[in-house]
Amino acid sequence: GINAEYGVLSRCISLNAKALISISRNCRNLEFVDISWTNVSERGILKFTKKVPKLTSLVLDACTYVDNKVIQRISNLCTRLQLLSLRGSRTRQNVIDDNVLTSISNFIHLKHLELHFNNVNLESLIVLTKLQNLQIFNIANCSKISCNALMQFANHCSTLINLNLSDTNVTEEAVNTILHKNPFISTLKLNGCTGLTDGAIIELANSSHLTKLSLNRTKI
Repeated sequence: GINAEYGVLSRCISLNAKALISISRNCRNLEFVDISWTNVSERGILKFTKKVPKLTSLVLDACTYVDNKVIQRISNLCTRLQLLSLRGSRTRQNVIDDNVLTSISNFIHLKHLELHFNNVNLESLIVLTKLQNLQIFNIANCSKISCNALMQFANHCSTLINLNLSDTNVTEEAVNTILHKNPFISTLKLNGCTGLTDGAIIELANSSHLTKLSLNRTKI
């Protein structure tokens, strides 16, 4: 209805631009929208986001037509966005390069960013340090991110409380830097991070705010 604030349309295979635009005209109070795993066109996504000015959470996981151009335009339209999810999958990965991350960094109010299972082609995540409110960050299964990139990012980010680095190339040194620069991290997922050694346990044990730690499939 017209007062709806929460809309989940994930995996609606028949959803098209016309239907999505119609929803936006009738539900202008939407704050959370999930259109993941759909084939809505670039035009449909942009016209939709333009019509829902209260939008704070947008889930675009594995959307066929989401690219840098779309993200850049959305950053200008959804100035209140606090959650952005661009998760990929084994069969449908987004290419997250420097241009895409630059566009993401324009969401200055963003608190929660999901980039899980994407083809991240870059050596530096430092552009995301512009997100001064970022608290929850998921880059699990982004195996092409180098440890050097993680170190650069960690050295310039101090707001994280929930971080998922599962199945990445993170090392003990990177973990130490992340925890040192982000002392209030309470949730840390390092599943499948085979580069970690027993030495990482010392730093993890000294993290006073850490309440949830996942180390499945590691060598520790």
